[in-house]
Amino acid sequence: MSSLWQDLRYAARLLGKNPGFTAVAVLTLALGIGVNTTIFSLYNAIALRPLPVRDPARVVSIYRSVSNDARFGVHSYPDFRDYREHNTVFSGLVAYSGAHAQLSGSGDPSATAEPLDGAIVSGDYFSVLGVDAAIGRTFAAEEDQIRGAHSVVILGYGLWQRRFAADANIAGKQITLNGLAYTVVGVTPRGFTGTLPETPAFWVPLMMQENVLPGRELLTARDAGWLRIVARLKPGVTLAQAQAEMEVLASQYTQPHAEKDKRITLTVLPASALTPAQKGDVTSLAVLMMAAVGLILLMACANVANLMVAHAVSRQKEMGVRLSLGATRGRLFRQLLTESTLIALLAGACALLAAVWMSDLLQRVIPLPGGNPLSLDVTPDVRIVGFTIILSLFTSVAFGFLPALGATRLDLTCALREEGSAFGRRFSRSRLRAALVVTQVAGSLILLVSAGLLLRALEKARTVDPGFEIKNLFVVSADLRVQGYDPARAEEFHRRTIARMSALPGVKSVALVQVVPLGADFYATAVMPEGREPAPGAALATVSFNIVSPNYFETLGIPLVLGRGFREQDARDGAPVAVITESMARRFWPGENPIGKRLRQGEKDPYREVIGVARDTRSAYLWEAATQCLYLPVSSKNQPDLKMLLRTERDAESLPGGVPGAVREFDGRLQVSAARLEDNMALWLWPSRMGAMLSGVLGFLALLLAAVGLYGIAAFSVSQRTREIGVRRALGAQASDIYRLLLGQGSRLVGMAIAIGLVGAICASHVLAKFLYGLDAMDAATIAGVALLLAGVALAAGTIPARRAMKVDPLVALRYE
Repeated sequence: MSSLWQDLRYAARLLGKNPGFTAVAVLTLALGIGVNTTIFSLYNAIALRPLPVRDPARVVSIYRSVSNDARFGVHSYPDFRDYREHNTVFSGLVAYSGAHAQLSGSGDPSATAEPLDGAIVSGDYFSVLGVDAAIGRTFAAEEDQIRGAHSVVILGYGLWQRRFAADANIAGKQITLNGLAYTVVGVTPRGFTGTLPETPAFWVPLMMQENVLPGRELLTARDAGWLRIVARLKPGVTLAQAQAEMEVLASQYTQPHAEKDKRITLTVLPASALTPAQKGDVTSLAVLMMAAVGLILLMACANVANLMVAHAVSRQKEMGVRLSLGATRGRLFRQLLTESTLIALLAGACALLAAVWMSDLLQRVIPLPGGNPLSLDVTPDVRIVGFTIILSLFTSVAFGFLPALGATRLDLTCALREEGSAFGRRFSRSRLRAALVVTQVAGSLILLVSAGLLLRALEKARTVDPGFEIKNLFVVSADLRVQGYDPARAEEFHRRTIARMSALPGVKSVALVQVVPLGADFYATAVMPEGREPAPGAALATVSFNIVSPNYFETLGIPLVLGRGFREQDARDGAPVAVITESMARRFWPGENPIGKRLRQGEKDPYREVIGVARDTRSAYLWEAATQCLYLPVSSKNQPDLKMLLRTERDAESLPGGVPGAVREFDGRLQVSAARLEDNMALWLWPSRMGAMLSGVLGFLALLLAAVGLYGIAAFSVSQRTREIGVRRALGAQASDIYRLLLGQGSRLVGMAIAIGLVGAICASHVLAKFLYGLDAMDAATIAGVALLLAGVALAAGTIPARRAMKVDPLVALRYE
């Protein structure tokens, strides 16, 4: 320990005497460690940080799966009630789900109605989690017993500050959600984000389901999965014991109600706001990001290793003296590695501070698709600090090991005479120099190719043909379910509203649809073609499905390639007919005419006749060119769930002014929303836009580090070969010969690095293929362009030292040492 302390003191004195070298090394490493810590901080906040509740280690999540499906599903309310009443391993079991509401009464007469995302929870939700209200109280047990009897709400801390000006007397006041008056009973504490991936703006009891989740009776339907469950383990109960009991409860209370050949299983895991599937997706994305920023760190290490080599050359006499006085090579190696470790730890401390700032900055500049900024707790915790320390120690070895190894392998005679070429000549032709060049160029090539592909894919996605005419198309919707419309009343509303809007100037056509193309939601259904039913227990084929009005295909400009579309009589009579897409026809009836074929959605459903085949569209996912979709005609029972698609005249810049009035003409209480269908493209372009932006920033950093590193290596190599250059000039070599010699040697290394980098870039491009929207992962223009750019940067970085070498005076060079 005394030797270690001596090494640390000596390293600190040495670094203090070389402030320029120390600052450059620390800042370079801080950049690399900082971007890695930033990405890990975001991942930690999303996937690793425990729930903000009391004793989170005792809180678990319970997931439901069907027939050992890998997906982790949700529960029905009757199932939740059975588990709560019959378990012996939990001190509390609570259920929750996302909810949506229009806030239209908030005490501010000038405030407009605001859509909010909230949560609907069981009455003991806050007490089981151990969370107390910052103002007022949480829910009482009797407020979650009788359906619709207690319209009470708890406000989220952010909503309370933003919409209610942090009113300390908010408890007891009333607000209006979805047209119903609610009494505010409390406000959640600051920092409480709940158990959903996004922080809710409000919480209401489960018994208010009909108001915040209208459209279906969910509190009695055992086949309706909509609730997530968290529970608190009793003292002394293990996760394995809880798992065993929940398996028994599933077999006793859930399995008897399941469909034939369906096996229900329950899985108990440590609680998280993300499901295991969601956490897997986040982890996969984090691995990709960590691989990208890991290359940045590797390049930073290569640059600092170059600095360490140059620094070691200036210390040859010191090393020679210490070796001649009896110091072992291992002792010197340990001293040099201690200096590297101190530099890395200083860089890690700077990186940790920078990561907090960069994490907050990223949350502000990277909004979610809805426009709201991220709200994550990125405060450094044990995991973040530990990650930074471990990464710093790894970094110290990455950039310090090989230079220290070379610096302690000296010719004592040359070292004591301060003949700098003793170590320098070895470095100029060593494998270490080649490794530094190859690492920097190959790493930057991988990042730049990835950035180039994502940028080109983003540009391609902006002009991609979704298969229908997206311009001059608007989505108009009204909250019919919230206002209690039954199917008959909703049908009359749509009939009158469509007639009124169709007569407005600038409106070409109006159609009804259940699922808006390229929206945030989509539905899937099982299909069984007649005569091709699967064997018992086999998985059913699934496709997307939509419910549309007869003029839907005309309004969107989707041509029918075979047969016909729906007619008014089909919708009016509830005819068992269907229209399918080309890809669906090829899947189920390859080489056959699908018109007249029959299929059904389930064993108990009637068969439907295929009357038409529509062109494939990108209606569900922008990156899928051919969505297999089943179109069904509208019927009276699904009228409350339909939205209106409105096609305007060519080059219409805005929604015709009479549309909101035409909707409210029938019912002035309705909340009407209208948006361009083009806006849905932004939702799908968001991942590519963010990926292109981040990869572009990382690519620029990689290019900058590579240019600086290449220049440093070339300049150091020239300085160490000054005498050799002088000899060559004295023997008759021309300046151009020296120039070609130096650039030729550097070019061979860069060429090798580009070849290695291309292999890595090709592998990376295949990982990104899903986000390229049809762009070839082997896009030759991008790969060739990046390779040429990097070769040009490498040439420019080596040109300045090479031109300086051309001006070396042979007489001065021969007296250099």
